[in-house]
Order: sequence, then structure tokens, then C-alpha cells
Amino acid sequence: MTAALDDHYYQLTSLLAARGLQGRTSRAIAATNAILGLAPVLLMTSPMGPQGPVRDAIAIVIAMFAIGVATMWLSHSWPSRQSSETSVAGCAVAVSAACLIMTSPVLGLFATVAFVFATTHVAFFHRPITLVPTWGLGSITVAILAAKVGMTDPGLAVAGAMLTILVNVFVYFTCRQAINLSATDIHHSEIEPLTGLFNSDGLYSRTANMLAARSRRDDQHMVLVVVSIDSYQLLTSMGGRKQANQARIEVSQALRETVRRNAIAAHTANSEFVIADTFTTPDPSPLINRVQGAMRSTPSRVTASIGAVCTPLEPLTAYPPDQVIDKLLAAATEAVAQVRENGGNDVRYDIRRDFPIEY
Repeated sequence: MTAALDDHYYQLTSLLAARGLQGRTSRAIAATNAILGLAPVLLMTSPMGPQGPVRDAIAIVIAMFAIGVATMWLSHSWPSRQSSETSVAGCAVAVSAACLIMTSPVLGLFATVAFVFATTHVAFFHRPITLVPTWGLGSITVAILAAKVGMTDPGLAVAGAMLTILVNVFVYFTCRQAINLSATDIHHSEIEPLTGLFNSDGLYSRTANMLAARSRRDDQHMVLVVVSIDSYQLLTSMGGRKQANQARIEVSQALRETVRRNAIAAHTANSEFVIADTFTTPDPSPLINRVQGAMRSTPSRVTASIGAVCTPLEPLTAYPPDQVIDKLLAAATEAVAQVRENGGNDVRYDIRRDFPIEY
């Protein structure tokens, strides 16, 4: 298993963002945590559930913790990998506690199957090593409850323990196979977590690869476009960080759906996006028109100042890729600044037959 697969949290984040599924996924995780956390409180009304002031208090604490985790997943931005790992570890502790406080050890033993939710989360989002403490705690919990049940019904104890183990192992294996089948060569360090687009490192790396393939005869011009959301600071001050993040997510989705499959779309700053592509003609206006139309169709209907640079591809072969990208970005950013000086919500094209680059 490669390092990219072992540490694929942001890789999966990018896939979810690409398909517009981040919000739905976070809501599903939040609902699962909340429902699991409330289950021990509901069982306080059952003679088989938690009984007594101490166990009741633990059940209430578990519910409060679960609601806190659910709130984190419903926040305005996708949680960091560290936050996700912390939440799943805390949930494993909560599941263990919930199973152990049941008055009926039989109920507690069969409730340990709920560890499958932590198993699924780790299998999809995190490295296998993250599962070690979760399964370690689960094994201890199952062993304690199976021993209690085994005092009166050994067969039931073995069956309950085997069910929990079988479900968790099967679900983990199935989820990991799904992740392996959907693996890409994109490393998590190249992904911008909020939007799922490439970050600056990913932009430079992927554009360098694009320049390295410049021997192709069908694509003869390099195009680099900087898209900067207008009045981003005003949007943040009026709508808060949540609304600003939502606007960035909407713009990123619009760009992802607009550019060609082999094009590179990156989110390099709060309000700034970059598109890199190769064209057969020195006219990037069809791409720009699609970008403007896509942005107007977003729910927030934000506008953007756009700077586009287009230059023949072949002369760039004599220079280091990073230096070429720096120069193109500088020219496109300067074009954006000129659009802003004229009020924004417009495009400035910088089309050159010979792009000057010095060592």
C-alpha cells in the first residue's frame, strides 16, 4: 500500500468536493454521531439500559459529547484530518462506555457492534494505524461483556463476540478495497482542504508536468488564468467566514465543472483561483466566457476579476517550469489588478507571441 493510500484524508476530501458531496457526507456523519450518542439516554427508560445516578450521568455525558462532535461536522468548513482522528477516537471511547454502563451485559455485548461506525470512518478517511486504539478498546470492551454473559450463557457470549468481530473486519476490508479502487496519484499535500482543488504546490507540480508534455503538436499555446472573487473582504465582513467559505466552495465547483478534464484548477488564496491549460489557438475567450457564465449561475452569484495570459508553448521549453509558472502567474495577477482598478467584474487578456523569461 502506498503512502498516498495510507494517508488519503484530503484525497477523499477532493473526491467528495469534486462531486458536490462534502455537505451531504458531513451531515450524514453528524447525524450518525448524534443518534448513537442519544441511544444510551433513551435506554435509561429501559430496565436493561443504564440504571442508577452514576450510569445515568455517564449516559448524559456521552450524549453531550456526541452532539458536540455532530456540531463540529456541521460547521462551515470540512474538519482537518487531526480533528477527524480526534473525533473518531472520542467516539470509540463513548461507544465503549455506553456498552459497559448497560444493566444487561447481553444488551451491552450486542451493542458493541456499534464500533463498526468508527471502523468505517477510519477505513474510509484515515491510515490503518489509526484503527489500532479503536480496535484495541473494542476488544477489551467485548472481552469484558462476553465474560459477564459467559457466566450464565457461554454460547450467547461467543456468538455475540463473533458477530461484533466479523462485522467490523468485513466492513473494514470492504471499505479499504473501495478506497484502493478509487485511488489516484494525487497526494494529500497537493490538495486545498476546503475546496478540494489543487493548492499552490499542486498547481506548480501539475503545471510542470503539463509543460513537460509540450512535445504534443495539437496543443500549441499555454494559457494561465487567475480568477479573483470581487469584494471578498466585504463578503467576509458582512456574511462572516461561513458565507465566505460557501462562496469559495461554489466558485471551486463551478470552475471544476467548467474546465476541460486535463486542465488544472487550483485554489491558491482566500479569493484567488488559478486555471492552467493548453490550447490549439491563442484565444482563451471560450474558456473565460464559460467561467463567467458558471460563476453567475452559483447561488451566491459572486463576480470576479479575471486575468488571462496566453503564449506559444514551444519557446517555454528552454526554461525551468517553476520559473515559467512564476512569470505567467505574475502577468495574470497584474492583469487582475488592472481589472480591479477599473471596477472589477471584467476580463483582461494578455496574449503574447513571445513571453520574456530571463534566467
